Amino acid sequence: MNRRLVPVLLGFVFVVVAPASEIAVATLNIHYIYEGQTKMPWLERREAVVAALDDIDADLFAFQEMETFAGSHSNAANEQQAWIAAASPGYAFAATGDPALFPNTQPIMYRRNRFDMLDQGFFFFSPTPDELYSRPWHGRFPYFATWALFFDREAPGLPRFAVVNLHLDHSNRRDRRLAAELVLDRTRAFGGLPILVVGDFNALASFRTVRTFRDAGFSVAPIKGASYHFGRGLDLYPAIDHVLYSPGWGLVSTSVYREAPGGIWPSDHYPVIATLKLGRNGAAMQ
Repeated sequence: MNRRLVPVLLGFVFVVVAPASEIAVATLNIHYIYEGQTKMPWLERREAVVAALDDIDADLFAFQEMETFAGSHSNAANEQQAWIAAASPGYAFAATGDPALFPNTQPIMYRRNRFDMLDQGFFFFSPTPDELYSRPWHGRFPYFATWALFFDREAPGLPRFAVVNLHLDHSNRRDRRLAAELVLDRTRAFGGLPILVVGDFNALASFRTVRTFRDAGFSVAPIKGASYHFGRGLDLYPAIDHVLYSPGWGLVSTSVYREAPGGIWPSDHYPVIATLKLGRNGAAMQ
């Protein structure tokens, strides 16, 4: 990818044009760990996870369910993050922290030699979104969004951008809709910066939850086939994991990683990958 400044001579005016910056972002519900786990045990699939991440080679990875569940919502241990961090020295983690203060189960992994993480935060899908581990309006379990603000050192003339990583309720349609509205409300705080909203929506692209984002100006990266496969490679219905992008981005390509390295599925979700271009001053690049 050529990111050099390109001189263009227009009449008597010499203009320097900054090309768009391409960024590959992947989202993966990695499936949580719990004691006595028999479905997709972590020790059996952790090598496949690292192999899949290496194959995908994205610039940014948004994870959901990166949790070592030990009976509460603030577990200090995160075996998955520790394993992936040790195997991926070229990456750093954002949108994570001390679980007593910041949920550590929904991080965003980024290339440390390319991006600077400028800020991070979270909010829960509940009537009190800033209350840690607060329960939703109608559902049983806490669901939430994390976010991080990035600067791309390979394209210093381009704007900062935000990544919002979400996991919506798997069983409550009303809560998914309310969560979508809350995400849109919170993204206004980014002041018009380009935004990516990625994660496990637990909703098809045609559902009202995703249409809420589309009606607000976001585009949905098209995905062919399933993204949830029951841990068995069963592609029974369309994707529920998505990459959404605000004005300022142009879509280059999308793909779904449907490999099982060493014959082992990394998760019961397929990683979904989108490559996008970010234009100067947030102008969409075609």
